[in-house]
Amino acid sequence: TSIRGLDWPEGFSLPEKLEGEDPRASFQVGYGDTRASLLWECAWMKEWLDTYETEPEQAEKALKKLEKAFDMPYMGTDRCDDATRKYLRDNIDKAKLGDPSGFTECIQANYAD
Repeated sequence: TSIRGLDWPEGFSLPEKLEGEDPRASFQVGYGDTRASLLWECAWMKEWLDTYETEPEQAEKALKKLEKAFDMPYMGTDRCDDATRKYLRDNIDKAKLGDPSGFTECIQANYAD
């Protein structure tokens, strides 16, 4: 599955399956890849949030990983709009300046339990 093919932060535990997955349901092509990629994105945002104050090298690695998102299929023009790409770009740029608000907001909006 695509979830195993992604590069995850060290120690990140992968779910057995993506939440809400119904094996009988049919989805458009790329749905699973997109879900896995969004989980990957969130994992690296959390990695940056966990390390930017204490482990700058690890935080820098997280930002480098997130930069790769723009070359991944889930961010392609066929699956993603310009506003979504700009939102991620803006949040990465904030993080580069040491501002966690973009990543925090994104995680709360999309992945709050």
